[in-house]
Amino acid sequence: MSPHVEQLLDTHLYVHDVIVPVGGTIVGTFAAWVVLPRIFRRFHKYSTEGPGTFLPAGSLWSAVPYEKSFWGALEVPVRYLITFMAFSQMLVSWIFGYFYKFTIIFVLTMLSKCFVQ
Repeated sequence: MSPHVEQLLDTHLYVHDVIVPVGGTIVGTFAAWVVLPRIFRRFHKYSTEGPGTFLPAGSLWSAVPYEKSFWGALEVPVRYLITFMAFSQMLVSWIFGYFYKFTIIFVLTMLSKCFVQ
């Protein structure tokens, strides 16, 4: 990281403890609910209209709409998985962030008791 970013994170601890995990959660959830369906629709379009289509133009099988295609079926589970991962990452960073701080405080307290005697 650049020195400016490190200085910002050192002076404002809430940025590292709160803003970064919540920002990552918002970005991950936004990607799952807005960007991912557009990507899947584009993949569906390429698979049905691209040069490597599986069905010729005059075949017995008709084109499958997006809602009934593989990409449409994959959209909802992937959306929920990414949202779950984003919120669990925020929770884990929050829990381990505070656990890490309390561990350091405990270790320093025990060391100070050992050296004071």
